[in-house]
Amino acid sequence: MKVLITGGAGYTGSLLVPLLLEAGHEVSVIDNLLFNQTTHLPYFYDNNFSFTKGDIRDKSTMMPLVNNADMIVHLAAIVGEPSCRVNPGLAREVNADASKLLNELRGKKPLIYASTGSNYGKVEGICTEETPAKPLSIYAETKLEAEKGFEKSGNVIRYRFATGFGLSPRLRLDLLV
Repeated sequence: MKVLITGGAGYTGSLLVPLLLEAGHEVSVIDNLLFNQTTHLPYFYDNNFSFTKGDIRDKSTMMPLVNNADMIVHLAAIVGEPSCRVNPGLAREVNADASKLLNELRGKKPLIYASTGSNYGKVEGICTEETPAKPLSIYAETKLEAEKGFEKSGNVIRYRFATGFGLSPRLRLDLLV
């Protein structure tokens, strides 16, 4: 299967890529390398791996990548409330608008969407699939907007991450407590 991973050089993507390659899939990654990460250098020799340094907001960049994919794993985002607060306009463009573009381009191709547990807002007890979303931040608002668009189109699995933990080639040192 041909899998496109947006934000594939990030914390989660840098762990997912080798797993998909080992399983025999063709993997294409698009990432803007905002943090100058080099996590995928070892895979450049692999004929089943391709990398595009680019912007997911750019239709002319995204169209051929999406057209060549059988499925998409959408990880690209401005992640976390502190990062989104620095530039709310950019957060909206990347998290919501680029997701809308990706949704339009994919047609009915299957998509796995990395959403966020922040969509729930302040909750008493344990969240379930029935827990209503009550976003309290620009990060959660933009992720929920994208999530709703994908769900309307169908053929999507969304995963509302809490805080990622553990070792990754692309560590998130900005999230250490």
